[in-house]
Amino acid sequence: MGDYQTASATLPRGTLIPPPLKRSITHEAIKTLGWPGMTMDFPLANSALAAGIPPGSAITFELVERKPDDWVITKLQAQPSPVRH
Repeated sequence: MGDYQTASATLPRGTLIPPPLKRSITHEAIKTLGWPGMTMDFPLANSALAAGIPPGSAITFELVERKPDDWVITKLQAQPSPVRH
């Protein structure tokens, strides 16, 4: 089993894909995994992870590799909107 990894990402619009529940995420490079920035579909470990997070929100997320090349989002959190002056 792989280690938990964390990355900042943007959740694109219109990407909720049921079932199985997935999110399409455009993320920055995840250096610890050797992944460049890209858009990927990931299943959610629990559908409640996405509750209250509108499409297009800036997020942070954690992934866990449950088996080789089978990555699942185990934590999904919206980031505060930047304050505009």
